Amino acid sequence: MEPMVWIVDHFTKALGPILVGGVVILTSSVVYIVYWIGLPYYWNKSPELTSFLLVLGHWLLINVIFHFVMAAKTDPGTPPQGILISEAVTICKKCIAPKPPRTHHCSVCNRCVLKMDHHCRILFNFTV
Repeated sequence: MEPMVWIVDHFTKALGPILVGGVVILTSSVVYIVYWIGLPYYWNKSPELTSFLLVLGHWLLINVIFHFVMAAKTDPGTPPQGILISEAVTICKKCIAPKPPRTHHCSVCNRCVLKMDHHCRILFNFTV
């Protein structure tokens, strides 16, 4: 079973930059097409509506870029160190530290992680 895990791990690691590049290329091509074809066409029909749609479109584009970057750069969170955790259920066998609910030890980054949702191959945010 170990060779299969290695193949899947390395395939998905190579797939991350490809998917991020695909998002960047698709978003850039949509913006280019809107400016090249849509803007001149709709500006001749209704300048007021076109101005409103430009403001709305730029606001949406900024939101897409901002939230993608924040999803890729946000730290997953670790249990607090050096304080007494009242809701700790068990002790981590590898860290020898109290484990709050929904905390798991990650074998990739070798630390306990809250909610175990931090290694996303699609966003390419590895903490290895």
